[in-house]
Amino acid sequence: MRTVSVFYDRNNNGLWDSGVDIDLGFTSVAAGVTQTTVVLTGGLTQAMEGALGSINVVVQDRSNRGLDEWGPAMSRAVNRVLTPPRISNVTVVGGPSVPRNSTVTLEFDATDDFGLRAATAFLDATRNGLFDFGLDREGGAATLLSGTDRAGRWRISIALDGIAPGPYTIFLAGVDYFRGTTDTGGPVNGVWGPRVSTAITIL
Repeated sequence: MRTVSVFYDRNNNGLWDSGVDIDLGFTSVAAGVTQTTVVLTGGLTQAMEGALGSINVVVQDRSNRGLDEWGPAMSRAVNRVLTPPRISNVTVVGGPSVPRNSTVTLEFDATDDFGLRAATAFLDATRNGLFDFGLDREGGAATLLSGTDRAGRWRISIALDGIAPGPYTIFLAGVDYFRGTTDTGGPVNGVWGPRVSTAITIL
């Protein structure tokens, strides 16, 4: 045994296809080793999202003819790398300058394979990039304006009463309806998408 390699087989054909499949890393094995345990940690990438493929392990060996040869790829299960909700095209209704003690309303596009279940937004009153309970201001429930929960335009509002004038950042994120596959149970709270932000100024 010489090398153990892991790759994500995007088209699930059991073969390494350059330009299609995704290399997850490899490790060398000491000469003469015939059995070993290998741990490889590979990160999920955006190119893997939505694919119905499998994570494959393949071993390279030196044959009795003195050639480096790869064994067959081995995979235990077909895996789908989930696409989290995506929020884009965030706009502040009425513009980014908002009167003090008013309400700021945001509109945004959201897409997701499973459908957006909810979206959240908060005004970062502490300006530290984190949600601080009792200090930052959270928005109400998002409402669908047009389209569907899989691809639609949404609206959410945040009350600004008591927030001092100045520049602020509002963060938004969405969660979908994913409940896991029928054979594994999977997560029960859906998949959260990446956080996006927009700037406002309270006058």
